Amino acid sequence: MPELALTPPPPKRTEIFQIEDHSSQTAGKEIPPWVTAYIYEGSAAVERLPEYQNKYVFIAETEGTNVNALRQWARNFAVLQDLSRLIAIRITRRFTNASANNPDEIYGPFFEEAIREASDAFYYGAIKETDYWILAQFFEEDGVTPQRKVYQFFILISIDQALLKSQIDEILDKVPVAGITREQAAFISHFKETFFTGF
Repeated sequence: MPELALTPPPPKRTEIFQIEDHSSQTAGKEIPPWVTAYIYEGSAAVERLPEYQNKYVFIAETEGTNVNALRQWARNFAVLQDLSRLIAIRITRRFTNASANNPDEIYGPFFEEAIREASDAFYYGAIKETDYWILAQFFEEDGVTPQRKVYQFFILISIDQALLKSQIDEILDKVPVAGITREQAAFISHFKETFFTGF
């Protein structure tokens, strides 16, 4: 079966939707707080939950109508192989947020090399904590007309903040800075020093 692509964490939904079913509904349980926090506010909201203090949280997410294929995707998810893509997405967002959406100009070749190194790295110490699914009915803007109904699967991965910081610092420090201007060098230096502010 072809591998299902990881979808980058989207800006949190402005779409109108209703949850019709979820992993623990048949057991009479509520949706876990981490799922609710992620759906409505993103991974930063999950990191604010008491149980994830001093941790970075990454959510692998995919959706579709074939629930069996999605379950297989969740079973086959391997932290050592798949986490690097999620971290690289987050590092890319950090570059973009720090450079008015034009990191190539601000950081020169350092930007592309840093993302390549982050994507190719293996990160140790991360834990696949759990996974969860929901069945969501999405509606048109009127809030009444059905648009699509899909299963959404989420995998929660956590890693100690200090541990990930040391690994990312090592990656950024080994990225070559040849062929950059003096101004770009200054931006890169500041970026490294403040990288985890807003990460």
